[in-house]
Amino acid sequence: MSKNIYRIFALQLALFSVVSFMSSYSFAQNTGRFWTGISEGDFIAKGERRITPQEYKTTVLDLQAMAQALKNAPMERTERAVTNPLVIELPVPDGSMALFQVERYSMMEEGLAKQFPDIVTATVKGNKRSLCSGQD
Repeated sequence: MSKNIYRIFALQLALFSVVSFMSSYSFAQNTGRFWTGISEGDFIAKGERRITPQEYKTTVLDLQAMAQALKNAPMERTERAVTNPLVIELPVPDGSMALFQVERYSMMEEGLAKQFPDIVTATVKGNKRSLCSGQD
């Protein structure tokens, strides 16, 4: 009988490992990378440059792809927000990219939201490394 308990435990452990792997794989697949590094000569700067940092990186944002991803972000406090979150990369001051989880939330009156469907409100929470958060 004790051999059966160990077999059941081993099977449960194996299933847990597979589910954990699949959820982390899904999490990794749902990461939005919308920024591309470019050289400074690849764009025309508008306006007067008042500050020139000693070190910096120039990037370009795929605005259409980012807007589409944000529009399809899961609603807060839903199963999808937990099981299939939207994770995006954003540049941080040290020049690296950090991962942020995005969840949509509703703050507009329903009639107003229907009138302006392109307005999206979201909560953004940084991973452990970035420790940042925000709302828009």
